[in-house]
Amino acid sequence: MQTTSIKNVHTDYAGWQSALGFYKDELTIFKNRLTEVAAKNTGKEIMPLVEHFQNQFLVQHENIDILHHDINEHLTGLANEIA
Repeated sequence: MQTTSIKNVHTDYAGWQSALGFYKDELTIFKNRLTEVAAKNTGKEIMPLVEHFQNQFLVQHENIDILHHDINEHLTGLANEIA
């Protein structure tokens, strides 16, 4: 049976959390850029596309939050098993 130290697991989790934070920041940048594009292009054909991307950003933001929660929950479970 292969074992892994808790320090390695914690380092992996911290890396995942950091990556998720990066992607959350990227979503904010994309939302702001979409707002700029929508302000410059007010045609009727553009608005459904803008709404589509806004919805996608919301879905991805929620997915990131779920992953954050799951990682924290799993790490807490590991800590409880060790204690």
